[in-house]
Amino acid sequence: MKNNLLLLFFLLLGSWTSALAVPPLVNYAGRVAVKGQPFEGTGQLKFALVNASGKQTYWSNDGTSLNGSEPTAHVSVQVNGGLYSILLGNTAITGMSALDVSVFRTHSDVKLRVWFSDGKNGFQQLSPDRPFSSVPYALSAGIPDGSIELSMLSPALRASLGLGTGQTSGGGNQNSNSPTNSNPPPTSGLPAGGSFIAAIGNSFYFAHGKELWVTDGSPASSLKLKTFYAALGGASKGTVLGNLLFFTADDGTNGRELWKSDGTVNGTSLVKDIAPGAYSSSPDTLTADGNLLYFNASDGTQQRKFWKSDGTGPGTTVVFPERTGGVNNFVPHGNQIYFKSGALLYKTDGTAVGTVELAYQDGDILLVGDNVLLVEGGLIYYITRGIPGRADTTPLLRAPYLVRGNILYGNNTEGTYSTDGTPTGTSLFSIKPMLGDYTPGAGWNVYSQVLGESLYFPEKDGYDYKLMKSNSTTTSTVKNFGRDHALTNLSVYGNYLLFDHGAALWKSDGTEAGTVMIKSGASTSSIFHSTGNTVYLKTGSSIETINLAAQ
Repeated sequence: MKNNLLLLFFLLLGSWTSALAVPPLVNYAGRVAVKGQPFEGTGQLKFALVNASGKQTYWSNDGTSLNGSEPTAHVSVQVNGGLYSILLGNTAITGMSALDVSVFRTHSDVKLRVWFSDGKNGFQQLSPDRPFSSVPYALSAGIPDGSIELSMLSPALRASLGLGTGQTSGGGNQNSNSPTNSNPPPTSGLPAGGSFIAAIGNSFYFAHGKELWVTDGSPASSLKLKTFYAALGGASKGTVLGNLLFFTADDGTNGRELWKSDGTVNGTSLVKDIAPGAYSSSPDTLTADGNLLYFNASDGTQQRKFWKSDGTGPGTTVVFPERTGGVNNFVPHGNQIYFKSGALLYKTDGTAVGTVELAYQDGDILLVGDNVLLVEGGLIYYITRGIPGRADTTPLLRAPYLVRGNILYGNNTEGTYSTDGTPTGTSLFSIKPMLGDYTPGAGWNVYSQVLGESLYFPEKDGYDYKLMKSNSTTTSTVKNFGRDHALTNLSVYGNYLLFDHGAALWKSDGTEAGTVMIKSGASTSSIFHSTGNTVYLKTGSSIETINLAAQ
């Protein structure tokens, strides 16, 4: 479980009201995955506040932790799509003791230690211990009146407090008069259109031309974080590391560089001007792994280089020197990252010494479970099995292909095969081959989808458009849609297959009765995010949440 468990967590809010004589509460939210997949269900967690060395306990959820040891009791938390939140210090929760505010007043090295269990594999201590943000220390700090502006609060908090969009009573600009830094508070909610960048908890980040916005879906919570000089890069240029969004932007002074945001105006800032002055380093292929962000960028020399960042300027450094062809195709695997430079394959532990050339391997790198594979010329080979860094000479499968968790689906002469990377785990999945086509520079466009134990695909039978499914022995019709419109853009969300038919969004659970229209005037392109069986649609300036299981 140790290598399969990942927890990215962050503190959202610490609040203490002395006038009400209640214990301080710290709202802790996190994201947890087991075996690389977002955990779903009831998770068991234990918490302790420890010193910098981890050898002294200041507080634990049940008061039993000594010298940084694991508490005896746990608290149970509902986890949906890998996301959860809990109030540390809330004694109404079974297994939770009160939080003493003096911990933050008397100790400046407080860190949070967490243990997690999925209820099956026992508790695993998450590492490293995480330092608190400055927020909990405000519990014991003397804060002058008027020093906290609404724009500094998260959109969800502003909405819950009924404070709207963060506009001050005077409605004036809260920032400098420079055109590139001007961020007047919004007055009409989230603009129409835009490009989804990423989600952090219940906060969604969008690029609207030159503007970066964040919202929890309600108009009152929508906040414009910054207006840049040039249009933002969109989803392909952004990624999440911990509780921060990393993205690329051009502020008109430093060129297109690496930026970060914590969802507040003041917390949206430049990480580092990699190519000095107005030149652009144009970071690309942003990839989060552990506590670091990896990407390629140019510092003004001829070729692009492989960089890493901990989110600070001094912590943004070169890992791999320039090579002809630059660096790309980053694939995290264990404590290593595989990447390509030209036609050469490398792996790195994030240090120059730990960056090793493996072999000459053209093609694209693909991660499936614990295996790194290579896709070359429509053929799929192993890299991490057999000779290290070299693909097996016998093709595993043929493209097109799909990856679902730890399983790879691809074509063979008999149809669609599935494999977990072992001989006994490789078998015929469907007597129908997977459908798709290849576009140079864009990769494979797959028309088929895997859901449960079946391969689903659209088919035109004479004049009729049908949704079909196939397994290792039979092929059958799920639903005949007649002659009016084709079925396009098959996608899997949670336990359902979604697709476009006519001018409407449809879903299917694999049965004719369960194949129904869920929203007219919408399409799969309207979906910008999902967690489990919940999908989020953006149409115009509105965000709609749809529970597929309830439709």
